[in-house]
Amino acid sequence: MKNDDLLRDLKDIDRLARKVQADKQYTVEAADRELTEAKVSCFLLKLFHLFSFQLQMEIEHNHREMQTLDAKLSLLTNVCSDLNSIDFEIRLRTRERE
Repeated sequence: MKNDDLLRDLKDIDRLARKVQADKQYTVEAADRELTEAKVSCFLLKLFHLFSFQLQMEIEHNHREMQTLDAKLSLLTNVCSDLNSIDFEIRLRTRERE
């Protein structure tokens, strides 16, 4: 009887050891998945910050370019206005001579 009890206890211990091992394996795999997800999230966040920085640089570049183009447009508008005034003056004087 004692041997049967010891055998049953040994089987219970063996069963519990296998369950602990399976639980340990599950926990390790779950932790590994979570770590991988965290690494991917970290990578994506860094990528987002990089793209955000590049976009900000592009926006600033475009803003400076627009300011330059606005200044050129203003200058050309003034030149066109001056040329129109000169053209008008020349036509007026030409008509006066006729």
